[in-house]
Amino acid sequence: MTHPDGMAVAAEAPRPRRRRLTRAAVGRGAVPYLLILPVVGVLGALLAYPIYRLVILSLQKYTLFELIRHKGVWVGLDNFSSILHDQVFWHTVLRTVIFTVANVGLTIAAASRSRSCSYASAAGCGSCSPRGSCSCGRCRRSSRCRSGTG
Repeated sequence: MTHPDGMAVAAEAPRPRRRRLTRAAVGRGAVPYLLILPVVGVLGALLAYPIYRLVILSLQKYTLFELIRHKGVWVGLDNFSSILHDQVFWHTVLRTVIFTVANVGLTIAAASRSRSCSYASAAGCGSCSPRGSCSCGRCRRSSRCRSGTG
């Protein structure tokens, strides 16, 4: 094909025809969603009320007398404001972050250290150095394991 300006134009590939959606095809595609609909409905119903009550309770103030009467005093977002301005809260958050970082770091270090021993084979463990030395303990190239459990 040529363009009126005399330039060659690539032929357009024919567009594939789209199949028409039939009621049967839509029905087959909807079956998995219809099968999980009761589960989603039950879980939604079981979780919706407790979450609603949790939000309502978080916006109220309860002392001993309100607990006995089962009626809280509406304070709105004041509970959240008081927590965010409390030094004990932020000290606890800091301790939690330090605890989490330390435990995750130590767990990863311990897992990666023991990995070199657990996947060892008679021919080589895969963590041997290019010079042929290894300290995994199970490999023919070494006599002890790095973690001391060899």
